[in-house]
Amino acid sequence: MNSKLRIYPGHIFAALLFLALVVMDRSVDDWGTLSNGFGNLVSFFHEQLWPPDWSVLEPRSWPECTASSAVDFTCSTAWIGMIETLQIAFVSTILAMTISLPMALLAARNVGTFRTSVVIRIILAAFRSLPSLIWAIFFVILIGLGTVSGIFAMTIYSIGYLGKLQYEAIEGINSLPMEAADAAGLSRF
Repeated sequence: MNSKLRIYPGHIFAALLFLALVVMDRSVDDWGTLSNGFGNLVSFFHEQLWPPDWSVLEPRSWPECTASSAVDFTCSTAWIGMIETLQIAFVSTILAMTISLPMALLAARNVGTFRTSVVIRIILAAFRSLPSLIWAIFFVILIGLGTVSGIFAMTIYSIGYLGKLQYEAIEGINSLPMEAADAAGLSRF
């Protein structure tokens, strides 16, 4: 009698799901707090989101708008916020690209030393591990509210991701030109 135990992926998934539900059940003290969750969501939607607040599209009264455009929309809070967000994204991406490329060169194992690459990889992983919102909170505490906090937060977060993408691409390049440069007596730099 051949009694082999067959394990199917569906069984593993079901067991892990059951284990997660048991752990979740033991971590919640009072399930009654979740009883009106959907009602709270509906009331939030009707009180805060609907109807939309169209006053953000009206020109602001203070400080005085000095836009040379004939369109009043460019003086609205919504327009100013959109432009400020695009500026933060542009500046932080340029800064992150500029800072992450040298870090990626140091993090690539085929270019830098092993110790340097490990240290830089840890730094890049630390930058990536915190969401941009947490970086924003950190910089708001450090600097204060404003676009500079947003630029620094998005720069740090982007350095982590761009650095990882770049050092993986650098490690994937063909090694023949590197070996030829080494054979010619060129320095690592």
